[in-house]
Amino acid sequence: MKLQIFFFFVLIIGASFAFQCEEDVPYKENDCNGCFCIGGNLGCTEMACGHQKSIDMNNCEVGTTSKNDCNDCWCVDKIGTICTNKPC
Repeated sequence: MKLQIFFFFVLIIGASFAFQCEEDVPYKENDCNGCFCIGGNLGCTEMACGHQKSIDMNNCEVGTTSKNDCNDCWCVDKIGTICTNKPC
């Protein structure tokens, strides 16, 4: 029983942090590159992003979520911080 409860919480915690892009929603990677979602896959421009905020956002803790003004953000492995890019 304890093992089942443990796996239930792991599943809930893992699901709450998983990033899944949505079509027709604009995204921004590390406060620099514009991104879009096609068929559930995220595509981003590949500009060199050297400003400090971009560097900090790239070094986030994978699985964490945050807000950037009115936009939702997720820290994604091998990408950094992905935020929705809606006008606030």
